[in-house]
Amino acid sequence: MKNYIKIAVLLLLALAFNACKSKKPEEMLVGTWQFDTAAMNQALDEALKTQEWGAEQKMLIEMLKMQTLDGLQKATLTFEPKGFLWQNEGASLKGQWAISEDNKSILLTFQLPQQTYTQKLDIEEISEKKLILFVIDDAPNTQTTPDSTDKQAPFQLNLPTNRWVLTPKQQ
Repeated sequence: MKNYIKIAVLLLLALAFNACKSKKPEEMLVGTWQFDTAAMNQALDEALKTQEWGAEQKMLIEMLKMQTLDGLQKATLTFEPKGFLWQNEGASLKGQWAISEDNKSILLTFQLPQQTYTQKLDIEEISEKKLILFVIDDAPNTQTTPDSTDKQAPFQLNLPTNRWVLTPKQQ
């Protein structure tokens, strides 16, 4: 009987140690990610089949699918402890990122020549092998120009192209 108790205590300690060892979302986020355009393409095809879309919406999704997915094939998103870097075919964008207290969203903030831009991304899934983010269309996606205090939401459509699937970049 004493052996069973010892084994049970050892198992509980091992489980507790392993639970403490699991990484926090912000730790899993740090690294370079590449877009899984095949998975994104498949999700778009499924959305086209399963949801009611008008002819114009379907045509727009197909156009966005070609442009967006082709453009993302070489893009990477690198999260560092103190910032992020978006790179795509020689162009790059640097900024800051923060994860929400509830670990359900990421806020990217970056400076463009005449404005500061903030983009909210909902975290659908995060692990060391996969990151799925959903680009949020509403506030706090804002643009502010130095000459104005007006905040305007950028033009976006709430289409399935807003779902990003990323995997760790292979060296």
